Amino acid sequence: MKVLIVGCFDLLMHPYSEKYIEIFKKHHVDYDMIYWNRSCDSNSNEHFIPFQFPLNTYSSRVNKLEGYIKYRQFVLRYLKSGEYDRVVFLTTQAMTFFFPLALGKYHGKYIFDYRDETY
Repeated sequence: MKVLIVGCFDLLMHPYSEKYIEIFKKHHVDYDMIYWNRSCDSNSNEHFIPFQFPLNTYSSRVNKLEGYIKYRQFVLRYLKSGEYDRVVFLTTQAMTFFFPLALGKYHGKYIFDYRDETY
């Protein structure tokens, strides 16, 4: 079994991803994690797949929209590849982008880990 962890922010903004990674390692589950590397930090973990698109709080709305569209396309390539059996969505934003796919191809095969009910 192979699992894809999907997060929409820099790695530091996903502290709960470590809990999933610990469990996957303990049970010998193969995994990858896609995250949006907004700050363009370097990371050499072979299981991490960064989406490189610099973005900060002061970026224009057009730049933010462009980033979200490109991020969605980037992740969709992996989700539609057929390589992953299960998905963990770490944020409400990630689930919002891929909701149709979660209810279709990954119906009953995903975890939606949300921390903020306001979205």
